[in-house]
Amino acid sequence: MVTSTEDEIVKPAQRADWGGSSEYFSDPDGFSGKSLSIPGSRLHRSVLGVTSCTPDAFWLIFLPHCAEHPEFREENIVRMVIIGSILIGIVIGALYIVGVRMIAQVETIDWRDLKPALGANFVTTKTGRVHYIDVGAGPTILLMHGSGRSIADWQEGAIERLSAHHRVIAFDYFGNGTSERNAAFTYGYDLWVNEAVELLAALTIPHVTVIGHSVGGALACVLAADHPELVDHVVTIGTGMTIELQQFLPLIPGIGEILMANVKTFGPTYSDKHRRALEEAYQVKGTRAAVLAYIRRQLTIDGLRLVRGTFEDVNVPVLHISGSLDINIKPSIARDLAKRTHGTFVSIEGATHMVQIDAPGRLVEEVEKFLAEPSVKVGPASAG
Repeated sequence: MVTSTEDEIVKPAQRADWGGSSEYFSDPDGFSGKSLSIPGSRLHRSVLGVTSCTPDAFWLIFLPHCAEHPEFREENIVRMVIIGSILIGIVIGALYIVGVRMIAQVETIDWRDLKPALGANFVTTKTGRVHYIDVGAGPTILLMHGSGRSIADWQEGAIERLSAHHRVIAFDYFGNGTSERNAAFTYGYDLWVNEAVELLAALTIPHVTVIGHSVGGALACVLAADHPELVDHVVTIGTGMTIELQQFLPLIPGIGEILMANVKTFGPTYSDKHRRALEEAYQVKGTRAAVLAYIRRQLTIDGLRLVRGTFEDVNVPVLHISGSLDINIKPSIARDLAKRTHGTFVSIEGATHMVQIDAPGRLVEEVEKFLAEPSVKVGPASAG
């Protein structure tokens, strides 16, 4: 840090030698003083087109002593903004290239070489190959997992309990689990809701109750709003209108790729079987690109769609379930969503964001109770 002394202060009429040049500066109040001469300043002046005022670009920006040359100051601020933008672009581009190369080192399996999990199958729809599980008998329930996850989240106790009285269908979204990856896919709500519609058509299932975890709950509501003929009831688990903190940094191109290259899964695991299933999915080429594409889309098209209209357009009964210890989507946020769907809210004591794993028995109990109630939707028109 440089400070001025009385000896350094000169009158406006005085001039100071700057390594061969005679220049001075003054502020609007008449204060004048010496600037700093830094080696290479002439080179800086040449590159930036600076012909007067302070001799170095750095001081041009940070010392406001160019009031007597406003046109000079404005031109060079514009130059610096342009140069700064270019440099930022170069840095982001370099980080992106590094991140993509890092991801290529950990994603080595082609999705075409994948085999279905034990008890699961593949079906090829119009859009692509879907990995799904189909168990049990009775009224059909469709399970939709959270972002960056897979059907493995439902196989830690929920499917087993639900299939005691229901036919249960769970599937991996495109880009997740063992379903197809494709660079041409636009990963997000439209793709995954359409995947569900095509899967139900392929399995000749006319209508279902949809249970969705986290973003899967939002997808369940989109499915119900866009395809009301297919949905009887909706259950959301840990769903609400917010952006989780861990999803902010991945929004930055390059930073997101580097961060994702250094994780084995997106989110926690709960058993060796669960961990292996998720880690194997993250060895498949295109997995992290799919997750990042979705995260970045949340703040644009997909996220904006949910701001108004979609949840209000659900015309079937809705149950919103939240873990009392959920720090990802706080219970208060899930309760607020219930107001928009005119649905029922239930908090499960001691459960976190992963209610279907923490308390599968209590979850199924609440679902069965909900499905046993008369199917009367309380909407805006009939709300007292």
